[in-house]
Amino acid sequence: MAVPLPTPAPPLVLAQATAAVMPPPMHWEQPDLPVINPPSFTAAAEAEGLAHSLQVEASGELFLPISADDWELPNDLPTATDEENTDGPGPAADENDPDPFYVAPEAVSRLPTAREIHPNRAVYLIYVAVLWLHTQFHVPFRACNALLAIFALAFQAGGAPITPPIRTTLPTIIHHLGAEPSIQILPVCPSCLEVYPASSPRDATCTKCTHPLFPMTPTSSQARNNTVPENPRPYLQFPTKSLADQLATLLSTEGIETEIEISLGKAKARVPGVWKNIFDGKICQELPTAAGSRFFFPSEEEVAAGELCIGVTMGVDWFSYLRSQIAASHTLCPMSYSLINLPAHLCYRTANLLLAGIMPGPKEANPDQDGVLIATPKYPQGRLVRVALVAVVCDKPAAHKLGGFASHSHTNFCTICWIRQAMKSSPEAFQENGFRAQTDAEHRRMQREYLKCTTKSARDAFVKKNAARWSELHRLPYFNICEMIVVDPMHNLFLGVVKTHLCHIWVQLNVLRKTKELRTLHALLAKLKLPAHLGRLPSLIGEPAGGSLTAEQWLVFAKIVAPLIIPQLWAEYIPEETPQELAQRRARDIAATLEAKRAAAAAARQAAPAVPAAGKRSRKPSAKAAEMDIDPEETAALDPGANDNDSDDDSYGLNPTQQKKRRRKQQQEKTSTLAEDEARDNATPSNLHPDDPKNFLKLSSALKILVAQVITERDLAMSDRFIREYCAELVDLCGPEVIRPNHHYATHTARCVRNYGPLHEFWTFLFERLNKVLKSYKTPNHAGGELEASFFREFQRTVQQSRLLSQGAREAAGSELRSAVEIMYSATADDRRTVQALARELDAARETGGIDFEFSTRAEKCQLPAELYFCVLRHLQIRLPNVRLHSFVELAPTPESLVLDPRGILFNHVVVRHTRYLASSRASNPHNSGIAVRNSSAVGSRAWVGELRSIVAIEQPGSSTVHRFGFMRWFCPTTIDLRQTVWGQFASFNLQVWDADTYLQSGDNGPDLLINLQDIITHVVRMDVIIRGHKYWATMPTIKGAQ
Repeated sequence: MAVPLPTPAPPLVLAQATAAVMPPPMHWEQPDLPVINPPSFTAAAEAEGLAHSLQVEASGELFLPISADDWELPNDLPTATDEENTDGPGPAADENDPDPFYVAPEAVSRLPTAREIHPNRAVYLIYVAVLWLHTQFHVPFRACNALLAIFALAFQAGGAPITPPIRTTLPTIIHHLGAEPSIQILPVCPSCLEVYPASSPRDATCTKCTHPLFPMTPTSSQARNNTVPENPRPYLQFPTKSLADQLATLLSTEGIETEIEISLGKAKARVPGVWKNIFDGKICQELPTAAGSRFFFPSEEEVAAGELCIGVTMGVDWFSYLRSQIAASHTLCPMSYSLINLPAHLCYRTANLLLAGIMPGPKEANPDQDGVLIATPKYPQGRLVRVALVAVVCDKPAAHKLGGFASHSHTNFCTICWIRQAMKSSPEAFQENGFRAQTDAEHRRMQREYLKCTTKSARDAFVKKNAARWSELHRLPYFNICEMIVVDPMHNLFLGVVKTHLCHIWVQLNVLRKTKELRTLHALLAKLKLPAHLGRLPSLIGEPAGGSLTAEQWLVFAKIVAPLIIPQLWAEYIPEETPQELAQRRARDIAATLEAKRAAAAAARQAAPAVPAAGKRSRKPSAKAAEMDIDPEETAALDPGANDNDSDDDSYGLNPTQQKKRRRKQQQEKTSTLAEDEARDNATPSNLHPDDPKNFLKLSSALKILVAQVITERDLAMSDRFIREYCAELVDLCGPEVIRPNHHYATHTARCVRNYGPLHEFWTFLFERLNKVLKSYKTPNHAGGELEASFFREFQRTVQQSRLLSQGAREAAGSELRSAVEIMYSATADDRRTVQALARELDAARETGGIDFEFSTRAEKCQLPAELYFCVLRHLQIRLPNVRLHSFVELAPTPESLVLDPRGILFNHVVVRHTRYLASSRASNPHNSGIAVRNSSAVGSRAWVGELRSIVAIEQPGSSTVHRFGFMRWFCPTTIDLRQTVWGQFASFNLQVWDADTYLQSGDNGPDLLINLQDIITHVVRMDVIIRGHKYWATMPTIKGAQ
């Protein structure tokens, strides 16, 4: 049993480190940097970075190149509108009254049982398995048909008579299993994109532009027979399924109805000043009903009558789909809903998303104040279900379109306040209430005024002046357009602010010299090993060979990697100038670089011949745009989600051939050799300002607070202050030219948190995940909306297949069907292995979602290692003084003494509070076993960090009691005091420093080597750091609050 440490001995937490004598800093401007290392370490790091870079490039591994973003927009942009380039009447306030798209919801059909499908259960298993292969792994129809035929022949060859015979076509199987979805196909005018009801007659024409909705030209066969087409497909199709129909299907799934009922208690359990979920936010707390009551606070009478209140968030996100190796990329727009009532591990399952349609869509239905009556398992006769749209979650271009705001390149670019482009780098841009707020009443008034404009030119002029246009969300009287269209943190913070800072400022503007600081950064990244749940971070960040990072990777870099690496990197390179001189020179250099890029772009445009688009006249830039040398690409009506600062997919719109050309062009544009790069960087003074690390760590600290599962008012105020200070300081450090609209949007994050709770409640990771699922489908290369219809139908089949598996999972334990479903669950790609870390954390391996504590099913009963065995023996002897125990290698000291069995069960992992922790003795990567632990039995105890070596269960002799422990190898604390460093100024990181390659031994002052597994707090990231020429370990928890 280890002896408790005296007061000064707990591990060093920088924010509360023990006092120690520290030598004066080597340079008076460097008080906030780690202790400086000798020059030999810098040279060694650069050499390691060069070797690693050459190794990656020689490996032949291909990455999508980093896009050259036009991020340095001028301060005064000409107004760009999103109005379609078509003439004709605009929207009308009463055009959907009565709603022509309304279809009464269908009753949910009961799924057929195995006996109803076929008397032989083996045949039913084959049908389900083949459908599963098609929906989950996208096995083509032809292959599935062949597989069914082969199974039929196998039964025939085995002499087993099958009556009725096995069906051998997948469409027939889909129909008999009840997996064929019922969807609506709405005709869309191919000219002006007006959407019409499915009941439109086949000779209908567009009421706005008179274009036919259906092709009436007969085929050659019909022409010979003098017949007309029967049931022709529309020129352009919009596949959709009503929200009521999909809710009815979802509510028929066992457990969903109960989860929604339980969720309404979250709104009543709110603690002021604490945000745990979306129900703690202002919107859900105050959302009104038509009667004036609060939507999520139904009366006791309404609850007793079975009324169910459901909140949904709507996601709209464009993505590109490659139809073939030679075809142009095809852009699709899924519109989907997510139920906020479901817990996270259910909300993030793709089958629980409600896909409303694919394509810029039909008009919003008028709100049905009476709700809809849906039959559910608890209320077979039907229960009243009310649904409210509580948020629109999408990237900025889509948010501006859906909310009826002007483009995000408009002079008034913000949807929350009236800031102007020319002021986005001013001090007021980063101050609270620096500009007049936009209000819902004012915006709705402007939308009604917009409807009075009868021509396109009048509408364009109105948008230019007032930054507002009509939105179908205007029809929802309870919907606060300025509050309930959120600033998506995924695009704004991770793909916006963080990516801009590293790639566009530090790398592209040569703050990190290519052969100096950037090379050292790569060497540090190559040594960093992250736990598997954080994913893999490219080590060549900022280089073409490193490729582009996803939003998930930028988040990991900002909150985990950068706080560890950035202070070390800055400590290696000491500038000779004073901080003031360096900041002024760097701002001048950045402005000159950007001006040179603009001049080069303008010259290239003038030299290039004008190529008019097909069917359109050639357009010359306006006088104002020509004077400002603005790229037409910047002010054109952008395809929402297509530009890089709003998308994590740099391959957007490119087929593989185009991607290869892009890589080849990037290689050809390399105009200097390695020797020339080194000579240039040697002649260039260091551009690292001593205040850069503190500035970036303010952003990192804010993000670490904001992505926590629980946020307090104190945390929120701190993160808001950090973001505002970060943006203002960035202007001083790099100049106003580097500021983008995203920096201002970030200052509204705290407001969104107060409205909707923690970031995970309103970011687009969930809807991006749906895009990944849709992209994986294999569909025919058809146009005219058929591609969208195929995607939609396949997704709905996947939902029905999930219902089938859920039905099979309720079979008796040990039955063949249930065992088969469990095998499918363990192998399925549904809802897992997408690019987003959040999805992996919430739904990882399906076992962790919704589980508070559970042991791995993979375990081995074996003889315990001697060190572990005797540690358990000593622990039980102290813990159970009334039970006399002795080891198996010694004689019984008394007749009552019992021998402790040397055999025990060693588990691969344990799930604690929805997170999986692996034992290093049974894992290939020890970095997955670094954990922080706090003894729950000792009030006020601090966290210790170590390696979880084993997860063991051993039976107590003479009893059926089983004891379960974690066996630790604790890191050894160091006495170095880093309170005067930049790390010590940010307590939220909880960074700790330890002696490298050293562990506490049994008997040392420290915690017990055996732990209660429920005392595990979180994973930690460990990294080697060099301080004053000596190596130490620095660790950081992956969640906030592990101190």
